[in-house]
Order: sequence, then C-alpha cells, then structure tokens
Amino acid sequence: MNCFICGSESKGLGDTHCTHLTCPLCGAYRISLAATEEMQRGGLQLDVERSRRWIASYEGNVGTPMFSVLVVRQRALEKASP
Repeated sequence: MNCFICGSESKGLGDTHCTHLTCPLCGAYRISLAATEEMQRGGLQLDVERSRRWIASYEGNVGTPMFSVLVVRQRALEKASP
C-alpha cells in the first residue's frame, strides 16, 4: 500500500471505516474511507510538509492522528488557477 501523503511504500491495515498506515517517511496515521473518497473525487493531493508536521505534533500522545474529510481539505495543496 502507498502512503496517501508522499506515495512511499507503507504498511497499511484497513478496517470498516478507515485505513491505518505507517509510512517510513511520514509516520503513523489513519485516514477515513470518506477522506480517501474525497481525495479521489476532488483530485486532492495532501501537502507533504504540512501533513508531516501535523502527524509529528501527535508524537507522545495516546492516539494516532486521523485524516478526516475536513483535515484532508485543510491540508490539500492549493490547485493552480487555469
């Protein structure tokens, strides 16, 4: 499975509502199925550096960060104007 942030080969485990990923470059995170659908439907790509900083901010916390639809929209790269 590839990382939704940087595209690197990652370890992933899916369940009924999200995918748990561990990327060697980005770290461990979860992404909801709705968020992955939003990315595909909207052609969204996550901002790598911004997303990695957000994941790193969870270091030492009990939970693993979750990319929801809202978080994906906030961390998506701005689309270039035609």
